[in-house]
Parts: sequence; C-alpha cells; structure tokens
Amino acid sequence: MTQTLRRITAVLLLALLTACGFHLRGKGDTAGFAYPQVYVEGGGGTAEQLRSYLPLLDGIKVSKTPVENATAKVVIIGEKVDNIVLTINSSGQATEYKVVLTVSFSAFRPDATALMTDQKVTLSRSYSYDPNNPIAMNGESDRLVRDMQQDAVQLILRRINAVAARDKANAQ
Repeated sequence: MTQTLRRITAVLLLALLTACGFHLRGKGDTAGFAYPQVYVEGGGGTAEQLRSYLPLLDGIKVSKTPVENATAKVVIIGEKVDNIVLTINSSGQATEYKVVLTVSFSAFRPDATALMTDQKVTLSRSYSYDPNNPIAMNGESDRLVRDMQQDAVQLILRRINAVAARDKANAQ
C-alpha cells in the first residue's frame, strides 16, 4: 500500500512540476542557440568557454573559420578582470576582495548584419583572503574568474537568443 502511495505521489509531483513550466537547465524551449552554426571570434577565457560550451548544445556546430553567409558570428571584443579590496584588517592587510569580470561582445546574423553591437556583461564575486595562505587564495580567485566566465557565456547566449526570437517574431 505504501509503495503505491509513493508512486502516485511521485507521479503527481512530476505532473505538477511540468505543468508549472519547470525544466532542467538546458532542456526547455529556450535552450540551445538561435542559429545552427556559429563562429566565435576572439581570445580569452570567455571565448574559450563559449567554444567549448556551444558544441554541447543539441544541433549546434561551431565553425573553425568564418564561412560567408552560412554562420552566425559572436565576437568577444574584450575581457577585463579587476580585483577590488573590500576590507582590510588592523595591520593593513586585505582580508576580502571583490573580483569583477567585464566581457564586451558583438553578435552578427548569418547575413553579416549586426544582431547586437558593443554589448557588455559584468559579473562580480567576493571572497575572503587569508594573507597567510596566498597560493590557495590565488587559486580561489582563478576559480571564481572561471566560474564567472561560464556565467558570462550563459548570459551572452540568453541575450543573443532573446534578440533573435524578437527578430523572428517581428518577421512574422
């Protein structure tokens, strides 16, 4: 009896979750990328993260070279990381930092017209710094920057998808 009740409860919970529009990350209607083929131009960690993330999406191919009229293009114009001291201790040593990542990018449609130009994504994280263990703290900062680069990739793709969806709706 309790097994049946558990199964019915699980089915009802799953039905409730799907009815409210819940999707696992990367599995909903807005998952993926608006264009089936893309070329990523630029250097830096965010561009590398973008190149490695896009092939993981269903049906997305990343071009090694820009192909005329066949691929959308995302240009990572620049990437800047700033470390800002948030707090200092009584002996004047920094004990908390804020890491700020700013990524500038542009996106172009397959016909080479601009989809978005000179856009910026800014992310920040703070972390405690132990002056007695600088090697570990530098590793913490590097890990935070990598995580922010991954988040920046998600934000860039969401922005491009939103503009592409708006363009598609306006065209109809």
